[in-house]
Amino acid sequence: MKKALSGVFIVCIMGMFTLTAWAQELPTASKMENQQWHEVVLIKYEAGKTGEALGIIRDHFEKAGKKAGVPGPKMFVMRTGDWDVMLVWDMDDVSEMNWQVSPEGEKWWKALAEQEGGADKAMEVWQKYIDLVENSTTALATSSKQ
Repeated sequence: MKKALSGVFIVCIMGMFTLTAWAQELPTASKMENQQWHEVVLIKYEAGKTGEALGIIRDHFEKAGKKAGVPGPKMFVMRTGDWDVMLVWDMDDVSEMNWQVSPEGEKWWKALAEQEGGADKAMEVWQKYIDLVENSTTALATSSKQ
């Protein structure tokens, strides 16, 4: 028992020396290198409405994306947890978050309007989808570029 405690003591002392040495050097500015940024949206649909929501995504939104030539998100249908769907968009960099509607988003909306028969019809499809959403949240994530 004494050997175990002395081992823990030595590890704690070593950790204190490491922290003390680091604390004597101030951090310097450094960019995160080799990072891919992602926008992650988690969605919870109204009870029993997931199938209908996925149908709108498949039959309207994905088709408009293909027509516009813009990449859609990776879509994950959740099998456990509080959320029904996770959408993940790859971003060139975090500055893409500066757009209210990005140039790609503008192309997508235009394609959706053409596909649905006008801007008013596109907004009707969008509103029908939004009415199926109970809750959602958005987060930013990074992964290492490969």
